[in-house]
Amino acid sequence: MTDFSIIGKPIAMVDAAGKTSGAGKYTDDLSLPGMLVGKILHSPHPHARIERIDTSKAEQLDGVIAVAIGADAPNTYGILPVGHDEHALAVDKVRYVGDNVACVAAEDEATAESALELIDVDYELLPAYFDPEDSMKTERDLIHDNKAHNLEKDYHHVFGDPEKGFAEADQIAEARYIANEVTHAAMEPHSTLASFELDSHTGKLGRLTVWSSTQVPYYLQHKLSLVLEMPMSQIRVIKPLVGGGFGGKSEVIPLEIIAAIAARKAKRPVKITYTREEVFWAHRGRPRTIIDLKTGVKNDGRITAVKARVVQDGGGYCSYGVVTILYSGALLGALYDIPNIQYDGYRVLTNKPACGAMRGHGTVNVRFAFESQLDELAARINLDRAEIRRRNLLQPPCITVNGLRVQSYGLPECIDKVVERSDWQNRKGKLPRGRGLGIACSHYVSGAANSIIRSDMPHSTVNIKIDRDGGVVVYTGASEIGQGSDTMTAQIAAEVLGCSLARVKVIAADTDLTPIDIGSYSSRVTFMAGNATLRAAQEVKNQIASAAAKKMVCS
Repeated sequence: MTDFSIIGKPIAMVDAAGKTSGAGKYTDDLSLPGMLVGKILHSPHPHARIERIDTSKAEQLDGVIAVAIGADAPNTYGILPVGHDEHALAVDKVRYVGDNVACVAAEDEATAESALELIDVDYELLPAYFDPEDSMKTERDLIHDNKAHNLEKDYHHVFGDPEKGFAEADQIAEARYIANEVTHAAMEPHSTLASFELDSHTGKLGRLTVWSSTQVPYYLQHKLSLVLEMPMSQIRVIKPLVGGGFGGKSEVIPLEIIAAIAARKAKRPVKITYTREEVFWAHRGRPRTIIDLKTGVKNDGRITAVKARVVQDGGGYCSYGVVTILYSGALLGALYDIPNIQYDGYRVLTNKPACGAMRGHGTVNVRFAFESQLDELAARINLDRAEIRRRNLLQPPCITVNGLRVQSYGLPECIDKVVERSDWQNRKGKLPRGRGLGIACSHYVSGAANSIIRSDMPHSTVNIKIDRDGGVVVYTGASEIGQGSDTMTAQIAAEVLGCSLARVKVIAADTDLTPIDIGSYSSRVTFMAGNATLRAAQEVKNQIASAAAKKMVCS
């Protein structure tokens, strides 16, 4: 292994001092002159048509500066190009308890809360759907009129010859598994501060600056542009410190746009911070998943075929659902060498908060089912649970049966280490009552093949500037959300340039200052932003060497 002077050495995170001393600023710590407090009116009904909204009483309350409703920004948006089905504030109807109806911008929190009670909304109640399998059967009162049977997306894939594979199996297991919904519960609730500048030439509202607890500053800038009908060049998004994301901040959350809508209407800065209850309503967590799974193996432990039917409860909006239900099938065949696979996946809309991209989205629940069933089959053929996994390993570099490219793996070494360090052979099945020792494997993709915004732009770009005194400034759009990406960036730059970490400053996630990075999700930042840093640092080093050679008249 190459000897490094900085990489691989124990160091403090570059933002550790700010976080541990309390000097670091999260979005809710920020304040601007004239800043108002924003509070959102949420729907008390799971499915209803909005017939009338009367905000006049709320607007007349002393201390209320503005009240925004859906008509103030009716354009739809969504994190995926195929899923622009959300309004920041409901326009026609509400689709879950907690859906966003109106926003009050007031001088203080108490006044804003009081004003919410003065907003009068008339609803026409509609049938609500809470179970995805029931929701799939409906033909009327759809959650979205363009989604027949409340079906967001379905996939039907066959690779190899599953029926032949099952015919060749010595043992077949078949069962239904249910994994219930999970939310992220990051320590920091979502928070956004939005402020418009006055245009010096016209005296009207001009550029918009948004500070937000987000994993995807560039996507936020893009969606703000769509909803507010503003050029992206007139919108600046800054990511302060983030107190945990885990996927819950990897798409544009309603309050991020609502704060900007309210700031535009009030003509003053507006900050909205969710309560913990509102975080649960915003959700974007892991969906309730129903997995009907069938697996066949030979007596030697080799898997011959897998058949999976997966139904996901996506909640009221698309979110990442089209991708999540795809990953549930695609990643089924990317951990073990499975020659025959059949997958039927259904992402279903229900009248509940929208599910999204919680850690490892798409793979976790199906992997739970598969690993459980693999244990059952190992017991049937009297084969060690670790050994059955070894007998089905991929041989990278390789292409899986469903066309996924696996360049690196590490699973054989991982299993060996776990077996060794857990003292597997001596402890399994021998622990006291109520305690056990098990093994299961999982995996995920590193990065995404396509940007969510369809274009040919690089997924990650890094710029490096060398100061006159030899200081190094690295500009990256990558979002530090606690995973250490700023530290990783500084380490790579310092290692390549041969300087100390103290000489490296990282400026990150500010759309006015930093180049584009498509966000912190899917374990992509070290791979993509890290490689961008590596290439930029190497190029700078070459330029320095070339300039020095010219000065010293040498090659």
